[in-house]
Amino acid sequence: MDLDDINKRLASSRPTTRAKGMEQLIATGNVDLLVAHALAEKDKELISKAADLLFPRPPAELLCHLFSVWKQPTPLRAVEYWLPRSNWLYAEDAIFALYGKKTARLSGDVVSAIGLAYLKSFAPSLRKLLDGRMVAAKTAFEKEGAKALRGGHYTGKKTATIKPDGSFTIGWKHDLENTFAGDSQRTVEAAAALRRMDEPVDVGEIDRLIGEADACSIGPNFWRNLLGWVRFDSAADRSFDSVMAGESLLLPRIPDYALTLLKRGLLAEIDALAAKFGPFSMYNRSFCYWPLLDHLEHRGLLKVEEKWLGAPDYLRARAQGIAPPPWWQWIDR
Repeated sequence: MDLDDINKRLASSRPTTRAKGMEQLIATGNVDLLVAHALAEKDKELISKAADLLFPRPPAELLCHLFSVWKQPTPLRAVEYWLPRSNWLYAEDAIFALYGKKTARLSGDVVSAIGLAYLKSFAPSLRKLLDGRMVAAKTAFEKEGAKALRGGHYTGKKTATIKPDGSFTIGWKHDLENTFAGDSQRTVEAAAALRRMDEPVDVGEIDRLIGEADACSIGPNFWRNLLGWVRFDSAADRSFDSVMAGESLLLPRIPDYALTLLKRGLLAEIDALAAKFGPFSMYNRSFCYWPLLDHLEHRGLLKVEEKWLGAPDYLRARAQGIAPPPWWQWIDR
């Protein structure tokens, strides 16, 4: 394969042609040229392709270039999609340099991704977010307007407003029932991120947030449930029996509770979770859950399959010996 021909493809105005050239660089062992081209590339899909071609260890500067170019959610920002996928601890300094000074302005989704990636250097910045307050989205919206929803998760529906001339504009009406303001959601995500990376939180602050959430009287919901797990994870004397007996244990939280139990060595309780909700309820491909998947596979409770969402990343990393979070070592098969 002639390098001049590859360079012609890379210089093409057609993204598909440039993508072919990138694949040929990998096929011919020209990794440095691929990185150099990707760092100069402006097309977010092609930068992502280059990172995929170099997965599971694309250079730190390439990851940060991807995060800087792909900043808008479509439906995810690149940082939200990529951080949970693998072990990026080798790139942590570069990622922190990109985001560390603006942690307070990050969306809840990005804060969550930082925790899932076990990037402990963000802990001091995330801890500052715990002084936020739990405010119902509806209440906040009435006081502050759309600003109150910024960075939050909301469902809703499209609306059409008919003008006097017969034309119309399309808008979006958020469903603000049973949820919290954007800043409140980010505060909860910061608390969860800290615990997922085994960083301490002030239990008194968590109790305050839980009290404020309950005072909003909006009923059980994702954010209140997440706070409940943070409280359980933060106090070793919390009884798991009360969690199992409760009706508020949402399925998305089961991997978090199982991971807490694994860290405490409570393996019989993990078996009880699997018996009650099914082993697949504990599946989550994100980096911080790799020890749980390793344990479940070793114990014969779950066999991760290639077709599951995100499973190829985990399986490839496991096969290549990419390290899990530092507190765990792969179990010999």
